[in-house]
Amino acid sequence: TSIEQDSLLITGSNDLIMNRENFDKNLSLLSKYRHIEIEGANHSGFGFYGHQNGDGTNLIGTVNQQNKVIELILDFIN
Repeated sequence: TSIEQDSLLITGSNDLIMNRENFDKNLSLLSKYRHIEIEGANHSGFGFYGHQNGDGTNLIGTVNQQNKVIELILDFIN
């Protein structure tokens, strides 16, 4: 079955933790979605817990990444 409502998917270009193969494979479960990849963002920058082993470098800074996520979510729900 697929999810019928709009979904917002936010990823980071330097996220080396997320399983991109599974991400891409499961896109077919969504009938409507908007995927936005934040250039220079990594997995750890979606939280404030510090760098996670194996992750890519955050080139935009955690605060900038968090602000971009907030901006994208507000734009999506408005």
